[in-house]
Amino acid sequence: AVPGPVDAERTRVIRPARMPGWDGINVAEEVARHCGLPAIIENDARAGAIGESIYRRRLKGVTPIDTLIYVKAGSAIGGAYLIEGIPHVGEGGLAGDISHIPVDAAAGRPCTCGNIGCLETIASADSIRTDLAASGLVYTNNAQLLAAARDGIPAVATAIRHAGALLGHSLAHLVSFLAPQGVILGGALSAVDAFSAGVRAALHQSCLPSIMEDLVIESSRSGRDAALWGLSTLTPHKISKENHS
Repeated sequence: AVPGPVDAERTRVIRPARMPGWDGINVAEEVARHCGLPAIIENDARAGAIGESIYRRRLKGVTPIDTLIYVKAGSAIGGAYLIEGIPHVGEGGLAGDISHIPVDAAAGRPCTCGNIGCLETIASADSIRTDLAASGLVYTNNAQLLAAARDGIPAVATAIRHAGALLGHSLAHLVSFLAPQGVILGGALSAVDAFSAGVRAALHQSCLPSIMEDLVIESSRSGRDAALWGLSTLTPHKISKENHS
């Protein structure tokens, strides 16, 4: 599972902003060569969306959600859209890239993709640390940031909730257009209640009540293992398909 656009059929990474030098590399082939085992590749958010859908079906008393928007919010922001359990991959495997949606609040901020004003520059964990550092609160990595949030540092909680709200306002357009069963938040920031609260408040503020009435908005049930659940589900099918071809 990699943090960039993936052409799963050709098992290659496609112009990944956060993986310089990996464009066009056949990652699955390289992993197979090093490990001596069959391998597949998938975008981490897409794998997480599949894994969340599968995992929820194994939990007693939990309503299955197979049409959902999944967001992986950590160092960067990834996204995926699942339709009845099947990920929408788009042309060339590029669907789900919410990280580089332009937003007014990010005006003037340069992004790793080369553009200016992307969502990632104001709503990711890395961007939160950058903004806090400018005000004198320095956290050298995201683990420290999350620890500060758990310790109840007010400025940190406020910054994380604000990032969640910015993400929620961006997601509102997608929720209104696609009307999914749920919005599932994965990644490191999803473990912070303030982040989920910000997303939820922004969606309720921006979407029609009829859209929000039955919409499930919650943190991933499968947590850090979401992509593993997704890939373990995909692997037997993919490898069987490759062997038959």
